[in-house]
Amino acid sequence: MLYAPSFSGNASRPGAEGIESGIESLMKKYDDRYTFVVRLHPNLKNVYPEYWDERVRLLPTERLLGIADILITDYSSVLFDYSIYKKPFILFCPDIKSYERSRGFY
Repeated sequence: MLYAPSFSGNASRPGAEGIESGIESLMKKYDDRYTFVVRLHPNLKNVYPEYWDERVRLLPTERLLGIADILITDYSSVLFDYSIYKKPFILFCPDIKSYERSRGFY
């Protein structure tokens, strides 16, 4: 499974709501069946350095999309790229109410 959330927050307070909302504990429930890869937005590198090691630089996102069995994302446009593969995806949007109020949908 590939977890690829969008950038949230702003330049002074960047974040990934899914990381903050416990996506990792959800992943642990299924770690006997799946390998989880977290690919965060590049602007989150300094906020979550534990997800940025040598392996992250070796595999670009477009390569990970092709090998992932399931994509987990929120509002990221990566979903459109992944849809080419016609594989299942999960929308994990724990902040949907505040996102709709602050940014909105169109």
